[in-house]
Amino acid sequence: MSLPSVRADILALSLDDLVAFSNRGTVKRALKEVTENQVTAQIEETPDGEVTFRWSDGRVSTLPAQHTLREGRCTCAAAGICRCLIRAVLAYQQLASGGAASTAPAADAPAPPESSAAAEPAPSADQSPAASGIPPEPIAEAPPEEARVAAPVAPSPVAVNEPWDPGTITDEQLAQHFPKALLTKARKAYEQGELVELIRGPKPQAHFHQRSTTIRFLVPGDPRYFHCDCAEHAQCSCVPLAIWAFRQLPPDRTAGLVSTQSVAYPVPSDLLGELSHLLTELIETGLANVPTAWKDRLSRAATRCRQQGLLWPAEILGELLHLHQQYHEHSALFESQALAVLVGELLIRCDAIQNQPPAVPQLLIRGATNDTLTEMASARLIGLGCWVVHHRHSVEMFAFLQDDDSGTLVAVSRNFEKPADDQAPPSFARLARYSITKGMSLAAIGSSNLVVQGAKRTPNRRLVLGRRPAVLHSQSYAWEKLRPPVLVDDFAALDAQRATLPPTALRPRRVTEDLYVLEVAQAVDVAYDPVSQTVQATLFDAQGSRSQLRHPYTSGGEAGFEALLTVLGALDASRRIKYVAGRVRRSGAGLVIAPTCLVFQTPQGRMGLQPWVDTPAEAQRILAALGNTSPAEETAATQRDDDALPPDAPDSPTNETAPWTDDASALLGELLLLGARRADSGVVRQWQELATRGESYGYDRLPRLVRRLADSLERRLHEARWNAGPAVELASSLAVALRLAMDLPPP
Repeated sequence: MSLPSVRADILALSLDDLVAFSNRGTVKRALKEVTENQVTAQIEETPDGEVTFRWSDGRVSTLPAQHTLREGRCTCAAAGICRCLIRAVLAYQQLASGGAASTAPAADAPAPPESSAAAEPAPSADQSPAASGIPPEPIAEAPPEEARVAAPVAPSPVAVNEPWDPGTITDEQLAQHFPKALLTKARKAYEQGELVELIRGPKPQAHFHQRSTTIRFLVPGDPRYFHCDCAEHAQCSCVPLAIWAFRQLPPDRTAGLVSTQSVAYPVPSDLLGELSHLLTELIETGLANVPTAWKDRLSRAATRCRQQGLLWPAEILGELLHLHQQYHEHSALFESQALAVLVGELLIRCDAIQNQPPAVPQLLIRGATNDTLTEMASARLIGLGCWVVHHRHSVEMFAFLQDDDSGTLVAVSRNFEKPADDQAPPSFARLARYSITKGMSLAAIGSSNLVVQGAKRTPNRRLVLGRRPAVLHSQSYAWEKLRPPVLVDDFAALDAQRATLPPTALRPRRVTEDLYVLEVAQAVDVAYDPVSQTVQATLFDAQGSRSQLRHPYTSGGEAGFEALLTVLGALDASRRIKYVAGRVRRSGAGLVIAPTCLVFQTPQGRMGLQPWVDTPAEAQRILAALGNTSPAEETAATQRDDDALPPDAPDSPTNETAPWTDDASALLGELLLLGARRADSGVVRQWQELATRGESYGYDRLPRLVRRLADSLERRLHEARWNAGPAVELASSLAVALRLAMDLPPP
């Protein structure tokens, strides 16, 4: 592809793109040299697009025509893309934007000593325009008699901030810039099947689920400019794969999932039939009464599922076996409601495997090759905060982390049994500080960097620590270095991507599936909502798109709730949130994030707050670093928070969809535990009351399904030869409906 004399490719590179080519420290140093006129340059551009920079420190940098920044040359001794090439890009962009670069010849300005330049500390991430995303100031204009620009530079003809589609790049362009062997290899992988998550935008990106890699295109229409976190570097086979995948995405969609599988997956009818028989026996007989042979058949079915590539159904069968073991061992952690959830999801996945709906890629339903138990030799993991999940008899706590090398999300978790009813509920802050392994707590893991050796990663992304000692290091919350797609700076693009996802029952079964880190430009409208008992705030990104932050009040998490409300209430425009990590979901009002950790910028550096497990002492530490509260103000703020909080809060967050579906799921779990053939008059009465209550709440189809199931169970009380088939079918349909209802957006 021929380029015009104006280097549109150089003009399209942003500060973040330059960081991808080199590193953040090099970019900040180059930006400082250009904006503060520490060096000047004579710029010469030939008609074919080669640009030469003769710097006042005696160095000469060249951006060759028809080549990218990677092929740039410089007379300095640095290897790779040096600071001189980075400042050449910045100077060229400033000249093209309308300002004249300082183009005095080298003899007119003495060169600063290299040793002093190298010893000068780089500006902090908070003070640098590169870190804040603010464009650099125009270079001071040189007097006309000193300007020596060989070729005048016009503004870029390419709208670099407009969304574009990499699918418009032709195969001829690919053949021009990539070797034939690489394209052949990529075509073979494409035809074998790749699952790609695509987002169109000013910097389009593609995430390969099977490879766990993300590629980002940097310059409109130019396949040579990309950043990929795979190990293939400049000759990357992900480039043609992503371009071909973008061609499959409909033109009217901003984001979507694309499967390049050209041949339909085989349908294992015999295996699916065996699973259907196993579930029928479970519903009819009950988990408490199934024979030992049923457990053995279930275990063999799980093995067959793994052999035939049905990895997620195999995981569900494994969890059913675990529930069976918990029940017969009389474990306090056994939850009958989990039976209803697992049976509903397994039925949904089996139906999707049988019918293969074109809208949902089979790799999501079945599982990819990397969704297996993985040995981790060594890894450096970055803590992203803590999360709490409430069960009827236990509290499960998670600490989320991202692998610094691969970008994979993992979680360290532990289940804490709830105390007896007459005891006070446990404090999450206290539970999170219990030592779970080798002197480390979940709260410490969520706020630190964890270095592990010999650990294992399960298919659902739980991290199992090995025997080798793991080491914790404090982190500076430099989350701009996090790997995509976890790090998000465009809320609208994330919303469009989330809108294309299928229900959670047909997606990967990972505990980290909905976790993202949002880069926040501003947080406003901080308030406590007494109706939903949540702290709420409106977050804005740099483009002006918004999302909602919501954190619920619970009796166990009261300390973290107060800490979050205190810190958010003290923020102003100059003391803002930098990042929010948490679980993201869509609602009628847009994106909603339930935070696991918030990162604040203070004069003493970045500080993190984990609202589930931190205490008001952490909030006061952050406020003291901000320097905007006195002890009297802190006491008053805490008193205001205490007055606003409800006196009797629930142990778990308010269910925004409706408590009726939880009750229906719990009752269905009891039915699956005891079996439809053992349903007595008391069970029938419970189902009838549930149907009546659902109708009073305004539900329609679900209560009708519940009433039909109650009628079928009642007939068993009056028929000597009762046919369990209709009741099994109705219970299966109800399990599917309740599992899908878990995805209903909040009002």
